[in-house]
Amino acid sequence: MKLANLVQLLPLATSALAIKTITRDVTVIGGGVGGTYAAVRVADYNKSVVVVEQTETLGGATRTYHDPATGETIDVGVQIFQNMDIVKSFFARYNLPLINMSIGISGAGGGLIPVNLRTGQHFNYSVLPSDDNVASAFKKYAAQLARFPFLTDPGIQLPDPVPEDLLLPFSKFVDKYDLQDIVQLVALQAQGFGNVLETTTLYVFKFFNEIVLENLASSFLASATTNSHELYEKAYDALGGAKNVLFNSTIISIDRPAKSDPDAPIKLYVQSSSTGEIVQINTKQIVFAIPPVASNFETVDLDETEDSLISRFTSHTFMAGVLKNAAYLEAPGLLYNADLTTPYKLPKLPSIYFIGPMFGNLTAIPYGGPSPPDPEDEEDIKKDVISLVKKSIPGSDPEIVSWMSGGNYECQVSADEIRGGFYERLNNLQGYRNTWWTGAAFQHPDCALIWNFTDAVVIPNLIKALNA
Repeated sequence: MKLANLVQLLPLATSALAIKTITRDVTVIGGGVGGTYAAVRVADYNKSVVVVEQTETLGGATRTYHDPATGETIDVGVQIFQNMDIVKSFFARYNLPLINMSIGISGAGGGLIPVNLRTGQHFNYSVLPSDDNVASAFKKYAAQLARFPFLTDPGIQLPDPVPEDLLLPFSKFVDKYDLQDIVQLVALQAQGFGNVLETTTLYVFKFFNEIVLENLASSFLASATTNSHELYEKAYDALGGAKNVLFNSTIISIDRPAKSDPDAPIKLYVQSSSTGEIVQINTKQIVFAIPPVASNFETVDLDETEDSLISRFTSHTFMAGVLKNAAYLEAPGLLYNADLTTPYKLPKLPSIYFIGPMFGNLTAIPYGGPSPPDPEDEEDIKKDVISLVKKSIPGSDPEIVSWMSGGNYECQVSADEIRGGFYERLNNLQGYRNTWWTGAAFQHPDCALIWNFTDAVVIPNLIKALNA
């Protein structure tokens, strides 16, 4: 146990607060997309599990707004899913219906209304490539993606050496292979990536992958009730509710073995921010399902091997909201943020990516930035959102009725780190010190791919370790 953590724990242990003790086979840190799924799958093997979640709900970026005026629901954050069997099976587990959702491959004719949301200036459709040009670039992009079949494997499994094309900034890859007409389509989808032109091509390919291409040509999946968060409400009940899901809780201290040892116990202390209650958890295995950035591991007993990897990640800002009184009535369509002064007319970040109509007078807005989020900036970001909408929709009186912060989104490392074997070393952390890892940084911030990675890589080996 780190000395600093011990010092932090001692006053709490000697206070009037009693320390509750529980014992579980597995403790999952983080109840987002990956953590909830991991816990559900652990329970499938009749292993006891507890989830430690710092917020008041499961599901991470999956949030749903319930409109009190109409009773309708709107998904905020996660709205569509890749059309994969694992999505169908997870929803079917709780008898939740799905529908096919078509987005399509489009350019100037696709219902996108270009607007500079910083100035409120509306443009004509000529600022976007034609539908034919986008379709042509789409085919060329698919041909490039097909050169790297290993990218379809669960996780980030790379050959040695890593192909240099994958390490290029996406802007240089685009120029090298004449893919200019697909940039705006990729950028519109790559919310939370920061500046997609500066993003290492590997990360673009992991996101804008073969399944996404197929789904753009056919359809994605979506909750039939536009209430994706219901999936996590059902999972909460299935896990045993408050008995096995500790909301508003963070790690005070954790003590893991120095090396992998199935017989070595793990002890951690967590505290509820709402009640002050301290819980001691005795467990056999840990699953970390939180973004692997240094700020999330200040009270975790990382050793030199773990810290040398966690410290390399950088992240980006992604938030999303639902606004009322912000509908654009002059023409149907999505107000797409464009800037004539930038390459490919992409918006300067941080900013709103688009203003999308939902139903009635409600609209959805995703917001992203190139740097890690600072919770102290969130109120200023909300004010910025209101200002941008007012400029772009004259006469509107927008009000935020729902807001979701994606936390440290799209964790990445530099091209040099990737070239130097970073992901091989990261993958070797699985099982090290009786600890397992899942989440977007090990795959990509997409529900289906995270679930698939958890099923293929984490759960079989975790259960094997428990049964050893």
